[in-house]
Amino acid sequence: GAHKQLQIQALFQKVNLQLFVGTHRGLTLTKAGQSLYQDTKYIIQYCRDSVTRARNAMQESDSVIRIGTSPMTPAQVLVDLWPKVQKYCPNIKFQLIPFDNTPENASEILGNMGQNIDVAAFNQCENNNCVLMAIENWRYVHPLLKILPVEWNYTIPFGLLHSPEPSSHVRQFLDAVARVTVREN
Repeated sequence: GAHKQLQIQALFQKVNLQLFVGTHRGLTLTKAGQSLYQDTKYIIQYCRDSVTRARNAMQESDSVIRIGTSPMTPAQVLVDLWPKVQKYCPNIKFQLIPFDNTPENASEILGNMGQNIDVAAFNQCENNNCVLMAIENWRYVHPLLKILPVEWNYTIPFGLLHSPEPSSHVRQFLDAVARVTVREN
């Protein structure tokens, strides 16, 4: 502290400013010192704000969709769709965010969708002690899961989780996904 203060003092003696007055209580700021201190606080805050503004501008031009991925919610589906999705939103990039899909974690992630993760793929399966309908991408989810191909006219709901109030670039992405996954009936 003291060495740094002396350096600062020496610097401002060069520009003919006295910033501190030595009193019996130690160093106190002069009027010039107080003025400079106020301006410095303002400059530091302005710098922080300018970084925030720059980040926001970057996100607007280069929107990143953060896709949550875990063994039970593989992002492969979205990765496969990406080339088609990009036609509708060419300015969007994606980033895979791995997460640990424990029940506690899942509710935490669902509660905070849009903060660290924008979208995650899910499947809704019925637990009725018979069969578990799965998709091809889950072939390697668990060593004890054996996937048997079947020729049934049966589908499982499969979708994307997102925040109830998605940001504009997430909404744009969801619209694009909806367009490219419309079933050809």
